[in-house]
Amino acid sequence: MTTKEEIKRMTDNLSDEQAEKVYSFIYTMLVNAIETVEPDEFDLQMIKEYEESSEEDKKYISAEELYKELGLKL
Repeated sequence: MTTKEEIKRMTDNLSDEQAEKVYSFIYTMLVNAIETVEPDEFDLQMIKEYEESSEEDKKYISAEELYKELGLKL
């Protein structure tokens, strides 16, 4: 049995409260494992262009509005 299969088997026997604690632990491990990457020249140029752009160019649009505008369904 693989480690993942064993974890699934063990969590089947947990109460919801216990499962929430396990989930929180695993989630925290995953979040902490995300690598921080320094912006490269391309990233810095995009940030600079955004900061120097007009307020009209910085207009916010929600995901719902974007999907509607593109004729897509969420």
